Amino acid sequence: MPTFEFTVKELKKLSRKKGATENIRLCGFYSNDGGKTFEPDEVKCNGCNWEVTRLFVRAENREEAEKLLISGSAGLCGECYSSMLAEGVECAKM
Repeated sequence: MPTFEFTVKELKKLSRKKGATENIRLCGFYSNDGGKTFEPDEVKCNGCNWEVTRLFVRAENREEAEKLLISGSAGLCGECYSSMLAEGVECAKM
């Protein structure tokens, strides 16, 4: 099963889809326009909860990977993802 990588920029676009707001946890800052524009520069890993710049998802295709991210069922940082692989976990939701 392939692995898909999502950057903060891609995750910001996905977070605008219905139901994704609370599941894709963007971290960042408000720009100098009176706090009207949020500029994400990191996202929280669904494993260790650390703030990282990219998440990895194991899925059959990119569309499925996006659905898993939106539902909050996937999205691990590199450290958690490599630990999962090293332990031999076979789970599409990671």
